[in-house]
Amino acid sequence: MTLPEHVAYWWGQLQTWLDDESPLRADELEAEVGLVDSTDDAVVSARVQRQLLLMMKARLEANPSLNQDFKKSTGVKIVDQMLTVARVRELLGAKIVKRGGKQMRVDCSELGETYYGRLVMTGLGLSKQRKILDRAEYDKVAGEFTKIKLTLPELIEPTTTERFFGGDI
Repeated sequence: MTLPEHVAYWWGQLQTWLDDESPLRADELEAEVGLVDSTDDAVVSARVQRQLLLMMKARLEANPSLNQDFKKSTGVKIVDQMLTVARVRELLGAKIVKRGGKQMRVDCSELGETYYGRLVMTGLGLSKQRKILDRAEYDKVAGEFTKIKLTLPELIEPTTTERFFGGDI
């Protein structure tokens, strides 16, 4: 097989892992592989596969939200591991804003846009449209993440009274 045939094969594999449009292009992959001095099919295939994985890893590190273009599980252990790392990185980058005192409301809109955040929230029966949660709902969501030993990032927004007495107003 020629280099373009190996690229086409691995490009097809990438397409089976995706639910959405590919974050890579086949011509980019072929250009990154470059000239291969071996005629052994196993060597050429391994180089194309390695370059595909390196490009995927770089794209996922630069933009962790690209993980949402992929299926839940690809069936390829190393790809699934890369997606898990990107999904956790995406989750930890989400901002959660607490507002108010006694009637605390929590804005979880960024959390709901992450892969694992949406998975947990829908698992608890919260619809995709729910962006603002009350204290009890938020505690349920936080409890689910505590079970898997993840602490949700939080940003506390002070109330008007707190800003007034703090000298911010």
